[in-house]
Amino acid sequence: MQKSAAILIDLQNGFIGGDSPFELTEIPQLIANVETLVAGLRNENIPIVWTRVYLDEWTDSPYSALWPNHFSGGRAAFLARNTKSFDFIPAVRELIQAHDIVIDKPRYSAFLRTDLEVRLRASNVGHLFFAGVTTNVCVESSLRDAFQRDFSCTLVKDCTLTFTPAWQACTEEIVNLVFGRVASLDDCIGRFSQSAR
Repeated sequence: MQKSAAILIDLQNGFIGGDSPFELTEIPQLIANVETLVAGLRNENIPIVWTRVYLDEWTDSPYSALWPNHFSGGRAAFLARNTKSFDFIPAVRELIQAHDIVIDKPRYSAFLRTDLEVRLRASNVGHLFFAGVTTNVCVESSLRDAFQRDFSCTLVKDCTLTFTPAWQACTEEIVNLVFGRVASLDDCIGRFSQSAR
C-alpha cells in the first residue's frame, strides 16, 4: 500500500522572516498552524520534506529580468545559498529532525532539478500533503508537478500563505477542480491515521 508524505515549501527568512522584503500577513498564524501540522505528522510517522528555494542559478534567466533587484553584480543578492534569507526561519529549524528530507531547489517546483521524486518513490509514497509559501507560486507549482507525476495531492489550506485572499482562493479553486483536494488543517489531522500506512 502506498504511503503519504508531507512537503513543506520554502518556510525561509526571505519570505516570512523579520527582514523579508515581502509583505505577507498572518505569518504568526501560519507558523502556529505549521507547528500543529508537524505534530500531527510526527504522531503518525508520516515523512516530512522541507524545501528551500535558491536563486544562485537564476542569473540571466527570465526571473532575473522580472526581479532585477534580487541580483547584484551577476550574483543572487537574495535567497542565495548560505545566506540568512535562504535559511529556514528559527521556528522551523527547531521542527526539523535528522531523518527528515531537506531539498534545496533551484526553481519554483520542488520536483524540477532535484531528486525528490526518486526519494519519494523509494519510500513507496503515493500521496502528498502540501503546505508552505507562497500558495500560488512555489506551493502550487510543486503540487501541479506532483499531480503530473501521478501522486495524489492535498493542499492544506490553512498551512499555506500568499499575498492576497483572492490569490489564495484562486489557487484553492484551481487545485480542487483539477489537481487534487483542498482541506483544512483539522480535516487533515483527522485523515493522517488513515493515510499514513
